[in-house]
Amino acid sequence: QEELDDMCYEMDNLIKTITSLSKTKIILIGYYNPYNNYNKINNQIFAYISDKYKSISHKYSITYLDIYEEIKKDKNYLPNQKDYHLTSKGYLKIANKISIK
Repeated sequence: QEELDDMCYEMDNLIKTITSLSKTKIILIGYYNPYNNYNKINNQIFAYISDKYKSISHKYSITYLDIYEEIKKDKNYLPNQKDYHLTSKGYLKIANKISIK
């Protein structure tokens, strides 16, 4: 958990810096599980990060885009367990979600 807190602290600092330098709309995109492995520990990790990122988003009045469940529910978004990149369908799904924000 300490590593996750450190990561979220760094994200908070990054968003703080960006919002101080720019008034453009910012969308903070959450994580997806790149390994198609949705066990209890992974779910807890992603839920924890998601909660922290949502809190950061509220703190700086920016949009948070939670993609975890969207990617999780369609196995066509991740090609296999050895490749953590999304398929073009997965990236298109995220792009479409961004465009409506």
